[in-house]
Amino acid sequence: MTGCDLVVTATSAGSPVIDASWISPGTHVSGVGANTPAKRELDSATFARSLIVVDYLEQALDEAGDLKQALAEGVIAPADVSLDLAGLASGVFKGRSSPTQITLFKSVGMAIEDIATAALVYRRATDRGLGQRLKFADA
Repeated sequence: MTGCDLVVTATSAGSPVIDASWISPGTHVSGVGANTPAKRELDSATFARSLIVVDYLEQALDEAGDLKQALAEGVIAPADVSLDLAGLASGVFKGRSSPTQITLFKSVGMAIEDIATAALVYRRATDRGLGQRLKFADA
């Protein structure tokens, strides 16, 4: 994993599948699994090394097992988990502060944000003439 710009985890693991020592400076980590208190895919040190953004603060603090564990161990404080996706996307919160800062998006699943993000990405790609329109045969 060392040298990756992007690391995405989407597991139902009960123990970490990622070790902070594997994460290079400047990497973005998206942890989209571990969406119940009993699950854990990221180790606490990964949270400690990262700028943490969540999809919805109250839900993440209540449901994200790996985030809850990092808080319980004291390697991060509640104030370290104050950025949410809406604030980041709207410019209320600043994102990465340097090219070497590790960023971590901890998602527990907000369908409305997935739909809004997909619509935005589609609109921007269409406006720029990117992508390829596919025609599917009638089933």
